[in-house]
Amino acid sequence: MAVSLNLPWHLQQEAARRVLHNGRVGYFEWTTHYGFDMEKTLKLVGISVEGEIPVHDPGLNYRYVNGPLEPRIIEYFEIGK
Repeated sequence: MAVSLNLPWHLQQEAARRVLHNGRVGYFEWTTHYGFDMEKTLKLVGISVEGEIPVHDPGLNYRYVNGPLEPRIIEYFEIGK
């Protein structure tokens, strides 16, 4: 959402940290409660979702983020630097 709204970089980084945290505990949403499409947002900034299976079914929405997507988010948003 922070990316979609073009918020300042530090807020985008904080939002990415929350995405990672939620993904690590199985609470990542490909489509948020507010209707933001995470697949489109990630692609907008050049983060590939290859190797992931985006699910936009509200009944099956929560996922873990592990595998190839996690390091891509960390790298793009410079998490931990």
